Amino acid sequence: MKRVQLGFGLVVGSVFLGSLALAQKPRTEETEVPAAAEADAPASTAAEDEKVAGAQAFLEETMGLVEKAKWKEFKARMHPAAVKAMEERKKRTKRDDHNLAFWNHVKEWKIEKWEVTSVSPGARSTAVVVVKEDHFMVEEKGHEEGLAAEWLLVKGAVDGKKSSWWLLDRRNGTGNFDGNAIEKGFADALPEEAASPEAAPTTPVGIYKKKMEDLIRAKVQLPEGIPDNQLKTMKVTIKIILEDGGKVGSRVVTRASGNPDFDRAFIRAVEAAAPFPTPKGAELLKATAEGIEVSFKGRP
Repeated sequence: MKRVQLGFGLVVGSVFLGSLALAQKPRTEETEVPAAAEADAPASTAAEDEKVAGAQAFLEETMGLVEKAKWKEFKARMHPAAVKAMEERKKRTKRDDHNLAFWNHVKEWKIEKWEVTSVSPGARSTAVVVVKEDHFMVEEKGHEEGLAAEWLLVKGAVDGKKSSWWLLDRRNGTGNFDGNAIEKGFADALPEEAASPEAAPTTPVGIYKKKMEDLIRAKVQLPEGIPDNQLKTMKVTIKIILEDGGKVGSRVVTRASGNPDFDRAFIRAVEAAAPFPTPKGAELLKATAEGIEVSFKGRP
C-alpha cells in the first residue's frame, strides 16, 4: 500500500503484502492492522499478479497528476469510453460532476491523503484498484477521512495509442466493479481476451467432431441485429445423429443460446453442410449413430 499526502510532497515507504507487492508508508498506531488480519488475507496467485502488473504504478502516477493539477496529462490517460460517459452524464444531468472530473471538484473537495489498499484483476483485462482517501472539504474547511473509492483500469492499446493502462471509471465505495458490472457497463471498451489454445483432437471421434464443426461454421449465416457484446457470450449446442453416407438423421438443440433466431441459424447450417464425410471405423460409426454434440459461439 502506498500512503501519500497531496500538496505536502510524496512520502514513499515499501513493504510487501502477499505477492501484490504494494508499497506502504510505515503505519501509525491508529492505522496499524493486526498481524493476524494480514496473515488471514488470501495471497494472490502468480497468474493474478501478472494480470494486474503495472496497474498500481499507473494509478500512482495518475494520482501524481491530480496532485499537480496536470489535467491535460490526466485526460490523456482516460479511455475514450470514459470520456464518452462523462459527456453523456453532463448532457443528461446538466452537471459536470463525473467522479473522474477532478478539475471540477477542486472547488468543493480535494484529496488530501490517499492509500492504495488492494489491486485485483477484473473481467477482461481490467484491474480494480481500491484506494482509501482523506478529503479536505473546501467550503466547510473540514476533513472526511478513510473514504473508499474504486478505480477501474483497462489494459491495452486504444485507437493506435499505446499505454500500459487506461482509466475507465472511478466510483465511491467498494464492490462497484464485479465481473457482471464490468461486462454490462463497459463491454464495448473491453478488449477480447485471448482464448486458451485448445489441444488438437487425437481420437477418431474428436477429429470427426472438429471437422463437422468447421463445416457447419463455414455455412452459418448469423441473423442481423444481434449486438457484438451478446454474440461474444451466446452459445448453442446441437446433437446430430448421422445415417449411412454421413446424411443427417436428426439434429436437436440440447443447449439453447436464449435467442431462437441464433439457434435456427446453426440448425440451417447443419442442413447446408450435410452430407458429412462418411464415418469409418467401428468407434466412429457407433458415435455418429448415437449422436455427436457440436457447439458454437456467436463469435468463435
